[in-house]
Amino acid sequence: MSEPSNDLEATCERLRAQLEAAQLEIERLTAEKSALQDELLNAGEMIETLALDLERPVD
Repeated sequence: MSEPSNDLEATCERLRAQLEAAQLEIERLTAEKSALQDELLNAGEMIETLALDLERPVD
């Protein structure tokens, strides 16, 4: 049978590893969110430009 302190240490190490993994995932998702926001902004600007081009009268 293992000692309670060893169980607590193992649990603590496991939780630290999970926390670190979660923090890395948050960083990855934050970067992905930023990239997607930039893409969405660029797409919106392209749509506005296309709409303006379509509104111009043909000479």
